[in-house]
Amino acid sequence: MQNPNTQLKSQFDMRQSGVLSALSYLTEQALIRPLDLEFARFLWSQEIKHNSNLASAEASQRAELCAKYGALVSVYLGKGHVCVQLESLISGPTHPFLDTEKTSYRQLASLDQDLLSLLAFNIDELPLLADCISVSYEPIKPLMLEKSQQGQVTRMYLNRYWHYEEGIAKFVRKGQSIKVDDVALANILDGLFPSTADGSVDYQKLAAAVALTTSMSVITGGPGTGKTYTVVRILAALIQYHHAQVADENADKLPVIKLAAPTGKAAARMLESIRGAVDTLPLDETQKAAFPDSASTLHRLLGPKPLDANFKHNQKNPLHLDILIVDEASMIDLPMMAKLLDAMPGHGRLVLLGDRDQLASVEAGAVLNDLCQSLGAYSKARAEQLQRLTGFSVDMSVDAKPYGMQDSLAWLRVSRRFGEHSGIGHLAKAINDGLAHKVNSVLHDASFSDVESIEYSQAEYSVLLTDIAKAYQSYISFAKQQSYEDALTAFSEVRLLCALREGDFGVNGLNKAIEDRLSNYGVIDRLVETDAGVMQSDWYIGRPVMVTRNDHALGLYNGDIGVVMTDAEHRLRVYFDSAEGLKAVLPSRMPEHETAYAMTVHKSQGSEFDHTYFVLPDRLNPVLTRELVYTGVTRAKTKLTMMYEPQVLSDAVAQRVQRFSGLQEKLKY
Repeated sequence: MQNPNTQLKSQFDMRQSGVLSALSYLTEQALIRPLDLEFARFLWSQEIKHNSNLASAEASQRAELCAKYGALVSVYLGKGHVCVQLESLISGPTHPFLDTEKTSYRQLASLDQDLLSLLAFNIDELPLLADCISVSYEPIKPLMLEKSQQGQVTRMYLNRYWHYEEGIAKFVRKGQSIKVDDVALANILDGLFPSTADGSVDYQKLAAAVALTTSMSVITGGPGTGKTYTVVRILAALIQYHHAQVADENADKLPVIKLAAPTGKAAARMLESIRGAVDTLPLDETQKAAFPDSASTLHRLLGPKPLDANFKHNQKNPLHLDILIVDEASMIDLPMMAKLLDAMPGHGRLVLLGDRDQLASVEAGAVLNDLCQSLGAYSKARAEQLQRLTGFSVDMSVDAKPYGMQDSLAWLRVSRRFGEHSGIGHLAKAINDGLAHKVNSVLHDASFSDVESIEYSQAEYSVLLTDIAKAYQSYISFAKQQSYEDALTAFSEVRLLCALREGDFGVNGLNKAIEDRLSNYGVIDRLVETDAGVMQSDWYIGRPVMVTRNDHALGLYNGDIGVVMTDAEHRLRVYFDSAEGLKAVLPSRMPEHETAYAMTVHKSQGSEFDHTYFVLPDRLNPVLTRELVYTGVTRAKTKLTMMYEPQVLSDAVAQRVQRFSGLQEKLKY
């Protein structure tokens, strides 16, 4: 008996598909991913299979449509979009598949010219497409079409991403308000937040009041606005309020608090900050003991399952906690946020901390930004409650009824780190406001001692690399002395950031250039003796490495940074400063990793460095956006040295990240 797949291929040869031929060419030109092509091929074959009873021309037409739109969704997902916005696709000026630098391929296959032909079929007639209005279908269909209230098709999703988005929206829409004793809570807040000298609004106190009266809250603000300071007092207030409300026999039964972040570095930094602040709080020893003594990545918190995208903790097996604090929430992608909310227990409180102006997550979605869409004003009832709790008047929305996260958002607006005389602070604000002329003015203002600007030239580029190599020498000397904590601390004080991965301005090129300079100066020794003679090794004392793939067995996660040093027996180890303390790993056991003298701005999120070197490329690239420049600049705590080409910087500040999703609209319903 002939194999059905063989029969299928003989009847409809994929090589005869115009769409698949065009997609194959785009893949060869590295304009789309092989994954996009393979997904299109899968949908093409499945659609043919489902329509085997139709005439070949009609079956082929339907298969071409499904392949085309499957590829579209996959391409957009790879670029960080949750869905395809059909209206923007129809009216958009550029071809959806093509890189902006390669528009000569624009006319290739005319893949978007007959977009509306998709609507010529009833959805029920296309077995691979489902209508989001009616989701009780069997079998599960890989593509979802979402319609407006007027019945027009507006968005196209991969099935699971539509469900992720819908799950988050449902969690938010079910209501977040928690009933509290306003008088008792106001007294607790007054004890934790001293009165402002000039009577101005204390946005930290206001944020605490928001978080204490909602089951899910978002506290957003730039660097130095006191997110950690605020969350420590939120926890203290919750513990004090709990102690005051429970019966005497349950007074010692304090809430279970967990800390988490997308990366191990961010988790460790949050834990360190909270530990350092606990002793300053007006709590007894029992209450202080309720503060967590560890922090974890979100993956570890939810419980990864081998070879499974799902986690151990979910709606049927929720997390065992009362309060969850999650830092660096801007890094959380749509699938992770959906799974986190799904695992929250019914009585649990969730506080998300993050900077909405930073780069969005590497994977699809910009969830924190979507959640913050209604930031700035509260409903009338909410504004009145917040005034009772804090004594401050707040902005009220003209809408009588709150929508989305409106009443669960808090915005920390005052930076304690970047004051009036901080060039970094002025530069960050100018970037955020999209004012290229102001950015240029700050960079050339000699009165700002914390900002050093270098306009690009080949000579200046070489000098800068030499300066960076010298800046790294102190930590390498600690590494040679086996001063583990000092070496890790020293390395965290200086960092080179860039936007790209390849080329002279990318991670790979910059790491090699710095490594070569350190080797030429005799600071590092990459030569080892082997049976074959003296050879250059990747492993040497002082090499900084960054983990690029999670290893749950070792407790190492994407973004963790370690330094190579020798142990007491003079054997090479990679040392990490984890939330659980110093961790040493054999080089042979290291998960996927890379050298980390230079790192991308994306990888730097969740970290801060005393002196940040930031190198922009000499020509515009699609990844150069306002959010990337802002994120890179604000990694600097006390000093920023920035190399740039003026026109490239201006263009980057004008270019914003745009991520298509339907979450903002869903939150309004």
